Amino acid sequence: MPILILNNGACRILKQRVNANRGYAARTGCYVAMDLDDPPIDFTALARSMGVQAERATTLDEARKALAAALGAEGPTLIDVTLDPSFSPV
Repeated sequence: MPILILNNGACRILKQRVNANRGYAARTGCYVAMDLDDPPIDFTALARSMGVQAERATTLDEARKALAAALGAEGPTLIDVTLDPSFSPV
């Protein structure tokens, strides 16, 4: 069973909601506790530490291959799909 993490290194949906509501962070560009990069979270290492197979995919081709392998694997497989971390308010 594949488990996909679409990892942009942030809580982007929270940033989008703050911007939609014109919150303090939207005015200042300072998003406190919404970036998950200091230190970065290694989801593959966390999964492996609990006995779960895990892979990181940084390209679409890698994600396809990892998903195909996970569908054929016995037990869960975590796939950490790296996404663009940049954020531009709409």
